[in-house]
Amino acid sequence: MRALEVAETPRSPRHRRPADDAATQQPKSLPSTEPRQGRPPSERRTASKRLPRVLMLLLEHGWVSPDDMLYSVLLASPRQYHRLQGGIDPSLRASWWLYHARRQRALLPQDKSVYAHELLHGNANVLLTLAHTGQDGEIRRDIPRTFPQEPYFETTSETVRPGHVHLANILKALALRFPSIGYCQGMNYVVGKLLLVLRNDRATEGDLTRDDEAVVFWTVAGAIEQHDLQSLWAPSMPGLRRHIYALQTLLERQLPQLFLHLRAIGMHAGYFATQWFATLFARLVSLDAFACVWNRFLVDGAKLLFRIALVALAEMQVDLLSLDMEGASTYFVRHPKARVGALDGASLLERTVRYKVTRRGLDEIETQRKLSFLHHRLMRSHGSSLDADIFYPELDGRPEDPPSVLEPIRRQVASYEHIVANDIAVFRLKIEQLQKALEKATQTLVRATRSFMDAAYRVDELSEWHDRLEHQVRTLYPGVYRTTAASPGWYLRMLGCFEHPHVLLNEDDETSTNEALDRTYFRTKLESLGRDLAHAKAAWAVASDALRWAQLDVDERALYKTKLVEQFWSVLRRNESDKSALLHTLFHHVDQKETSDRLDNAT
Repeated sequence: MRALEVAETPRSPRHRRPADDAATQQPKSLPSTEPRQGRPPSERRTASKRLPRVLMLLLEHGWVSPDDMLYSVLLASPRQYHRLQGGIDPSLRASWWLYHARRQRALLPQDKSVYAHELLHGNANVLLTLAHTGQDGEIRRDIPRTFPQEPYFETTSETVRPGHVHLANILKALALRFPSIGYCQGMNYVVGKLLLVLRNDRATEGDLTRDDEAVVFWTVAGAIEQHDLQSLWAPSMPGLRRHIYALQTLLERQLPQLFLHLRAIGMHAGYFATQWFATLFARLVSLDAFACVWNRFLVDGAKLLFRIALVALAEMQVDLLSLDMEGASTYFVRHPKARVGALDGASLLERTVRYKVTRRGLDEIETQRKLSFLHHRLMRSHGSSLDADIFYPELDGRPEDPPSVLEPIRRQVASYEHIVANDIAVFRLKIEQLQKALEKATQTLVRATRSFMDAAYRVDELSEWHDRLEHQVRTLYPGVYRTTAASPGWYLRMLGCFEHPHVLLNEDDETSTNEALDRTYFRTKLESLGRDLAHAKAAWAVASDALRWAQLDVDERALYKTKLVEQFWSVLRRNESDKSALLHTLFHHVDQKETSDRLDNAT
């Protein structure tokens, strides 16, 4: 039996197991790390040591199969599962499918004979006994339409293909197993694709057997119970319509350009995604891709379907952006597999990772849909589009609420919205005033920055001039000129008796009068530059303080605005939540009264 194709990552010496390197010794003590959550590290290490012994005990007594043990360990770590490259190996595919059926208790050990004996009553070819009307008639008519281009399902007038027999048996058994669903178009493509996948895996072993039929049956039965396919395939397809609303919302968030274009031409997700979800993309993707998708779908559920839908729309986006309503409709009919059908399983799953779809996010979208339904119901008598009704299966067969019921609700909602509007107006006024003050403070900061830069430039310029002039004097008169600080006190007192300032000379200096004048000029220039530099530094200090205070003022106002905006959005969310609760309560009372009146009339 071949093992799962897991992407191996090289282990560094510190992460090697003793079996990898007998000479490698684990350190006696490791740095203590604080666990993020759950049990302390000591308990987790004890549990990890105990797990292999428990699994071996179960395996030795035959209480679990090797495959079940492998899959349990694999699914216990989602990170390990998502490292699978290419999905499950074909030799393990059937056991992987049945493992998920057993996890959901769709298949129990005592149920192994249910498919052949209790559902099909030992009939090896249900196709011969299917009626031509009703549910049997729908199955009979859809069988030749299921992948007719495949040799396994190829329709001939001479003989019945084995694929038709297997397909009819499974569809009939599913209809009997789930009477609330019966049979729905789309199930035939899912079952047919799974049969093709299994037949491709068994290519060297001949045609499929009754046991292979049972594998596909229990696989689909487990998926129905685990991933709510019952609502997807039930009459009126409420789950499918909820999926369409969710895809419409995800399309707006993750492919906004395509969403705006489709909305502009009058097209929503229901026009093209109905078949995608009803067939679980069995008609859209290749056989290899569907095998990988189904393996991952059994673990990830509906969120994988939405990711595949986003991948398909992203691949088609370039073509769709140039089409109008009629052209886009024709495109989806004539090119149902455009670009996506050519992707293999690994490439398709790699692209799905680009789109973030989580179960929590889908739950939030469903909550949003329910609130939107209440608003739609509240305004339904004012007119609503037929396209909008596809998002709300709750309205099926329900007449419009009379004005006498809706008007009191509208008045209460309007009164609540008026109160909320006053609070919002106060917040908006504060935010607008703060924005104006912030703009004014920003202008002050700009001016302070400009003044600071000018002062800094002036200081740098004067410092450079002063240094150059001083260097020039010392170069021209080495050993002659010396600063005032280097002269003795008696010499300075003597010079103070003269009417005109004199340069500091050595006692034996007998230079000419011109040289003395030059020295006087340089000394005067240096003193002037020194005074200018001192004034520039003082101005720089003032500008620096002004800049610091201006920056502090801007930061404080910006922080205050951020906190105020956060509080504003918090109030909006709380008001929306309160409004939603109010609508739910009001309509709940209306529905309760209608139910009570209906029961009274019935009695």
